[in-house]
Amino acid sequence: MKSYWIGILLLSLPPYLESDVDKALGFLHQQSPLIERVVPAADFPTAEILSVVAPELIRYGWLRDFMETQALEIAYLNFGSSGADFSIGPFQMKPSFVEKMEAYADAHPDVQDRIPFPIISTASTEKAKRHQRLARLRDPEWQLRYALAFYHIGTHRFGFLQSLSPPERLAFLATAYNYGFDRPVAEIKDWQATEAFPYGRKFRGAQASYASVALAIYRGLEH
Repeated sequence: MKSYWIGILLLSLPPYLESDVDKALGFLHQQSPLIERVVPAADFPTAEILSVVAPELIRYGWLRDFMETQALEIAYLNFGSSGADFSIGPFQMKPSFVEKMEAYADAHPDVQDRIPFPIISTASTEKAKRHQRLARLRDPEWQLRYALAFYHIGTHRFGFLQSLSPPERLAFLATAYNYGFDRPVAEIKDWQATEAFPYGRKFRGAQASYASVALAIYRGLEH
């Protein structure tokens, strides 16, 4: 993606989202001790990693007191993500997202060496694995671990990202996180400019692309 397009993304953020970006930055600041423990700045591009997932803090703030997940969790435990797939925690991660990362890491042993902790469930039965995934997803530390794991998986799956600038790489990775990292590259690139965040495509009011929100957060973390 050309650098001038990054500039367009940064200019396309609706004003009403600016305060939400500030709140997301405030949340990340409050979590600094945990972040520094899980994603040490000396080893990883912390601002990039956080900015990929941090736009979801906006939706989390709106939905956390609204959604009742107990029934959904029971359905997931019994039937898997095909029976119930729902967003959990500050970065709004779904069980299916974790399952896809586990499958990718299992199929690519070399990527497992990049991740400083095992992400593949160690439980013995499918139901026990689902229990473990849900427990991890409820844990803020594991949400950060999964964010770090996603960065490694994303840069492994999409090798061309290493040749891009940090903002260009972030825009693509954030879109892949939002749209699905198992989708074709062309589809992910098309989604980069789609202004469907945070309400979805059917909403008629002003929105932003997920990538533009991620870049705004990145800019705030870097300054």
